[in-house]
Amino acid sequence: MAKESFKIINTKNAEHYNWGNNCDGWHFVKSDSLSVIKEKMPPMTKEKLHYHEKAQHFFLFYPVPLILK
Repeated sequence: MAKESFKIINTKNAEHYNWGNNCDGWHFVKSDSLSVIKEKMPPMTKEKLHYHEKAQHFFLFYPVPLILK
């Protein structure tokens, strides 16, 4: 029986990108059916209002004040 291998993904080895005003993103999973991204947004930054034709979102926030629209 073959062993499954798993790669531990974190911000040190994931695909990184910059966006917005000094914001960072790391792709933990990037496929046609699933995208898992960790983002870092400095205080007082915001994302451009946008929409997706098809998407499911899960948000996890650290205990800081924030506004969602």
